[in-house]
Amino acid sequence: MRALKIGAIITACLLAVAFAVGASYPLRYQAAIYPGVTVDGVEVGGLTLAEAATRLQAELPDPAEQGVTLVAGAQRFRLSWAEAGQGYDYAATAQAAFDAGREESGLAGSLAAWRVRFDGVDVAPRGIDADPARVGAILTQHADAVFVPPHRGQPGHHRRRGTGHVGPAGPGA
Repeated sequence: MRALKIGAIITACLLAVAFAVGASYPLRYQAAIYPGVTVDGVEVGGLTLAEAATRLQAELPDPAEQGVTLVAGAQRFRLSWAEAGQGYDYAATAQAAFDAGREESGLAGSLAAWRVRFDGVDVAPRGIDADPARVGAILTQHADAVFVPPHRGQPGHHRRRGTGHVGPAGPGA
């Protein structure tokens, strides 16, 4: 009987310690991103928001090296994210990483924090959208460089009957 009491006390103590450790885990990372969080493969777990933003700026691909290639006939033009005004919002991305596993509170929040540590969470980078005016200006510049005015006899341009005018074919042309 005495051994049963001792076993019950030991079990209760172990459960209390396990609960205390589990519940205090989120407190340990109150000002830091939970371990196990990455942003597009960049490890940010254990970092503060400022440290994470700095690491992301150093390790995410450079917006000047990302973009699209525009093709017009035989000409090709490269439009980078940076030229278009598009890039990463490092502070917002760090905040999203910090928020991972913090959606719940209480015991559910503690379990979520542990789940992040063991299962990991990869957060998508938050971006700054391209500036439409900048993109429009770049496209206009390239369009002017590749524009070839139509000549008489090219497809889509016909002499309108009876007008002596050369222009796009219209109704009844």
